[in-house]
Amino acid sequence: MNNLSKSIVAIACATLIIWSFWPSNEATLPQESDDITKPRAIPAEIQDIVVAPKGKALSLEKQQKLDRLREKAIQIYLDTYKTEGAEAKTQVGYDGDWCNINQDVIESDRALIQKERLELDFERGRRVNSPRLDTYYAAYKASSDEELRQLTGTRDKLAMRTLLGKLPSSEPLTKSIASELIIMGDTGVALESYVRLKVYEIARELLNDNIDDKTVIKQLLSTLAYVEYGLRRHDFSGLRVYSIAYQTHKDKPLGQIMRDVVANPSMQQTIERLSHTIENSINKGREKRNLSPLPKREETSHVELRTFEAELGNMQQLSPESLNLDIYPTAWKNTHLNTEKPCVKRHKAYYKFFSEDYPAIRKQANAITSRF
Repeated sequence: MNNLSKSIVAIACATLIIWSFWPSNEATLPQESDDITKPRAIPAEIQDIVVAPKGKALSLEKQQKLDRLREKAIQIYLDTYKTEGAEAKTQVGYDGDWCNINQDVIESDRALIQKERLELDFERGRRVNSPRLDTYYAAYKASSDEELRQLTGTRDKLAMRTLLGKLPSSEPLTKSIASELIIMGDTGVALESYVRLKVYEIARELLNDNIDDKTVIKQLLSTLAYVEYGLRRHDFSGLRVYSIAYQTHKDKPLGQIMRDVVANPSMQQTIERLSHTIENSINKGREKRNLSPLPKREETSHVELRTFEAELGNMQQLSPESLNLDIYPTAWKNTHLNTEKPCVKRHKAYYKFFSEDYPAIRKQANAITSRF
C-alpha cells in the first residue's frame, strides 16, 4: 500500500472515530413543563433525582444529604439560564424569542420546531443516515449502487445523496455529484464529500516532488472558502471534514501548509472573498436550472439560527479542540465560530449540566440510597 492509500485509509478511519464523538443536535434531553403561565419548570428528572428503594425508608441523615444534592442539581440547572444573562422566565411559543427549545418553548410548540429542524436537515442533505430521515431514504438505501447511478443520471436528489455517501474520494463521479448537489442547494453530505475530495487531491499532488507550493495554497484557499460558504449557511459539515483531515495530516507537510495559509491576513481576506464568489457562482448555476437564488443570510429563520447556535454550544462543551485548531481564519472566532454569543454559552452550560453535572450528582445520590 503506497503512502497516499495509507493516508486515505487513515482519513476514513479518523472520520468514523471522530464523527462518532462529534456533537449532534439530535441529543434527547429531559423535557420541561409546557404551562406558559408559570415560570419555567425544573425537569422531573432533576426533581426526582433520587428515589428510595421500594419499601425502604431513608434515615434523616441520608434524606438531608439527598435534599442537599437535589438543591445543588436544581441550582446548577437554573444557573444555565444566567449564562445568557437572563433568569428563568415564562416559556414562550414558536414565535417567541427562545434560545433553548427544551427550556424555553412550551411543549405544544416543540413538535413544530422539531419538524422544521427535520425538514431543514432534509432540504440541505444533512444527516442522511439519521433514523429520523429513514422515511425519505429507506428505499434508496435498499437500492443497489447501479440503480442509484441510474437514478443519479435523472438528477434524483435523494439518489445522489445516498450514492455520494458510498463513493470514495477517488471515484470520478464524486466531484460531479457533489458539485451538482451544491448548486441544487445542498450543504450536508455534498459539502462533506466536496471538501474531502479537495483535500484528497491536494494530498495526492504533494506526492509530486515538482509540485508548486502556490498551486497547493490556491487549492487550500478554495477548500476553506467552501467551508466558509457552509458556515455562512449555518452548516458545520465542511468544517467537520476539514478538521478531521487536518488531524490526519497535522504532522505532515500538508498539515503545516494548512496552518501557514491562515497565518497570513491577506490570505484570510482571500478566503472570505472566494466564499462569496462561490455563492455567486452557485446562484448562476441555479439560474440556468430555473431555480430561485439561495436565501440571503438575513432571511435565516429563527429555528435555523438557534439550531446552529445549539450545535456550536454542544461542540464547545463536548469537543472544544475541534473549534480551537489553528487552521481556521481568525475572523471566524468572532463570526461563525463565536462561542461567546449568549445563546451559545447557554447551550454549552446546558449540555455540560446533562453530560457532566447531573450524572455526577446522580451517582452520589445512588451511592447514598444503596447503603441500607
